[in-house]
Amino acid sequence: MIAPLITQKLQIPSSITAFDVSDEALKRVEELYPGVQVSNSIQDSVKDANLIVYAVKPQNVGKVHAEIRRAKEERGADGVRDDAIILSVAAGTPIASFVHGSLVDKVARSMPNTPAQSK
Repeated sequence: MIAPLITQKLQIPSSITAFDVSDEALKRVEELYPGVQVSNSIQDSVKDANLIVYAVKPQNVGKVHAEIRRAKEERGADGVRDDAIILSVAAGTPIASFVHGSLVDKVARSMPNTPAQSK
């Protein structure tokens, strides 16, 4: 999901922060996309983000909600911007659960079509 943002010049690498539970995956991000910031905490990765992308398996959505909610409750606008938007590519999760679970009011969902990916 990062590659098209950079190759299509939609974002500069330094404006992107990636989080993954796998240190190996974060290492690959750093190698493949120089300049992209990596974080080992969800709360740090969403700080000052205007777009938060949920690219997780449905069973992990609740964990992400909890971390974003905690950042918002503990740090307010310093934890999660008031104008932040969540973009979910997690299948089978209702939009209402994002609003309730994360306390972020603006949510969009996308179902990627692998053959139609941007190059």
